[in-house]
Amino acid sequence: MANDLGVDVDLRDNVVTSTVKLVTDDIYPLAIGSNVVRGEVLKLTAGKLSPCLTAEAPFTIALQSIDATTVESKISYMVSGSFMESEATYNDGSITEFRDALRSLNIIGER
Repeated sequence: MANDLGVDVDLRDNVVTSTVKLVTDDIYPLAIGSNVVRGEVLKLTAGKLSPCLTAEAPFTIALQSIDATTVESKISYMVSGSFMESEATYNDGSITEFRDALRSLNIIGER
């Protein structure tokens, strides 16, 4: 299924829910050296997305699995919406460390 930007996004899993209208974007690329899975919490640094650690401020949730280990890549991500907390990937932490920061961005986790 193509999102509102025409990027193919597979919505057949349980990451995205319908409680909050899903708004997506792909303006920021995935940084070289990153390998992310759909549902992974990402940070934004110097105009590039990469996996977010608990000590860092989250920016979004990936809507695609992308391997950018050798080249910067376009990626579709959530600007606002809702997601199943149990289906997301939190790198070195859990939803507890990210819930409030994501909620302030209108990215709402559901249990």
